[in-house]
Amino acid sequence: MGFLDLHDGVGHCRATVAHYRGGVPDGPAPNAEREYDTVLAGRDHVYLGLGMTDIAVDDADLAVELPVARRVSHATGALQGGVLASLVDIVAARLAARGAEEGETPAMSDMVIHFLAPITGGPARAEGRVLRRGRHSVVVHVDVRDMSTERLAAVSTVSFTVLAPLSDEGDQ
Repeated sequence: MGFLDLHDGVGHCRATVAHYRGGVPDGPAPNAEREYDTVLAGRDHVYLGLGMTDIAVDDADLAVELPVARRVSHATGALQGGVLASLVDIVAARLAARGAEEGETPAMSDMVIHFLAPITGGPARAEGRVLRRGRHSVVVHVDVRDMSTERLAAVSTVSFTVLAPLSDEGDQ
């Protein structure tokens, strides 16, 4: 019995998994770089819409910066928590996808974010590290800093369940 067999809304869960497969893979997994480039070439991914950019950072498996702009900030000028959560989600999901075998889908099972300080100057920098990669799960840690002050603004742990490939027969 698989993970999705435990849910009543199987159709919805399978549709979500199918959508995730078209998501933002990265790294050495088969075809991952090409799939990632294809998604970004569509010019409508949230990664591009929010102005996120990959950057090289020592001691991080992946680092992404997000400019702080009025359209994603509260009236106080601080980056909205939901936007910060999206940044964490994208970094963690890309790292989880890096080690997936062809056809496997890392599906987020848990995300905990501790907001420590507002991000007002920016850019916000999310630095992700894979803490554990097993056959059926991946755990990623993401730190987010306000680079105008280099202050740690949030820490997050994100867990993924690695779903086996869906067969073409009966799995819709």
